[in-house]
Amino acid sequence: MATTGNNIRVPDDLLAELEVKAAAEGTTADDLVAETLRESLRDRSWQTLLFRGRKYGEASGITEDQVPEVVRDWRNEQRER
Repeated sequence: MATTGNNIRVPDDLLAELEVKAAAEGTTADDLVAETLRESLRDRSWQTLLFRGRKYGEASGITEDQVPEVVRDWRNEQRER
């Protein structure tokens, strides 16, 4: 794993909390940060997808309550092809 040029500034209190949490979990601060960043980026991707879905749903007149039915109908149409 490359380490050159990987400088991220973290407030002292957050770094202390990170080190305590990592020690409690029996891992390193580096590994805990990497895991947390992966989870956060994955969550942001889902949030972006949900936002787009809501936006397009609203534009087409579909409410959030209708989404399961719309998805079920689409899947049934795909199976029939």
